[in-house]
Amino acid sequence: GNGQFETRSVPKYKTETYTETYQSPVYRDEPVYATRYYYDIDRWKVVSHVKTSADDHEPKWGTLPKKVISEPEKIRNPEYGYQREGEHTESYYLKIKRKRAKEKELKYDYNKWSKLKEGDSITYKERLFYLIFGL
Repeated sequence: GNGQFETRSVPKYKTETYTETYQSPVYRDEPVYATRYYYDIDRWKVVSHVKTSADDHEPKWGTLPKKVISEPEKIRNPEYGYQREGEHTESYYLKIKRKRAKEKELKYDYNKWSKLKEGDSITYKERLFYLIFGL
């Protein structure tokens, strides 16, 4: 070169190897032979409604009619045909006799209905709606 002293550093490389060990799960595709369960859930269904009416102020609940089940059906399924009482609902109506029209029924609240007696007069609003068709 030019006669001047230069120091050069040349890196020395060395190769190092490491061994790492770890565990990883190994899975196989195998069919699952699990037990399957099938089951039926019995639920109550509404079969009929029992309506009760009377001409007095004594509320009454109707009774369920007996269901006739054939002998072969009893043998196959002894619980077939069982019935039970469901939810009780009640409605109270007034029958109104009008002068020039048919009888009319009005749905009434129990508290008001229980205070009325036969022959009492009441006032109510009625709307008449007529349709006129052009020819």
